Formats: sequence, C-alpha cells, structure tokens
Amino acid sequence: MIFTFAEAESFSTYSVQCVQEALEEFGCKIRKIECKAEETRLFRFLQDTQSSQMGKLGVFQSEQKKRQFLNRLQSELVKRGIVDVLRNGIKVYPVDLIMFYLTPTENNEKAREMFQKNIFSVTRQLCYSQDAGKLALDLCLFINGFRGCRTR
Repeated sequence: MIFTFAEAESFSTYSVQCVQEALEEFGCKIRKIECKAEETRLFRFLQDTQSSQMGKLGVFQSEQKKRQFLNRLQSELVKRGIVDVLRNGIKVYPVDLIMFYLTPTENNEKAREMFQKNIFSVTRQLCYSQDAGKLALDLCLFINGFRGCRTR
C-alpha cells in the first residue's frame, strides 16, 4: 500500500496525538523530542538519489564535512521544521538537495523510480533521552532518516 505524503503526515499527527492522550491519561509527563536525522538512512537515501551533489559537498571524504553538513541540516530543521525540509529540500552551497520525492503522476516513470527510493521505516522502542535511558517511544516512523516525533 502506498500513502501520499499528506496521508502519511495526517496519520503521523493522529498517531502522536493518540500516544500523547494515552500517556497523559496515565499521568506521564511528555518531554519535547527534537527532530533529528538518523544518519545511516539519511546518507543512504542521499547517496542513492543524489550522489553527484553529495560528491560536491565532500561529505563522505571527511568527518569534518559530514559534521558541517549535519549541523546545517539541523539548523534548517530547527528554523523551518521537518515538513518544510522534506517538501522543499535544503540548500547547502553549492548544491540543492531533495529530501523527499513526492508521489508521482501515473505516466511519469522517472518520478515513480525516484519516489520508490524514499526510505520509509519503523523503529520499535526508540529511546529519546540520553539522561534517562528508560524514556522511550514504543513506535517511531521514519522518512529518509527523519523521525517526525512531536510531543508537547
């Protein structure tokens, strides 16, 4: 089954809301979870879909370039939010990177091929606090290495 981005976003929002309500019912305090990129899936997606752009950035040649790229990505996530970054990509001089390929039209084979390279994954028991290791989500959805866990 293939979901459109809007359907996936709606499902994600609904799922987070249900988890929040259930936790609040049991008196659990909900902490803010920042959106971060899961490096392995993120870099696999970028290498599979935009290897020439990644080569220009030199991300795979040095740890320093990799850290610079991840810092830039994190600043864009904080400034614009995960949905905007996924929809519009990011600019990292000298390239523009696509972070998610939208649902293709019926006759566009190239768009369909690129859409199929998106990496959708689910992680069970995701710890989200370095201070308290027992704080974890039962389930987290990822799109191209981005986890969109939002709590209030």
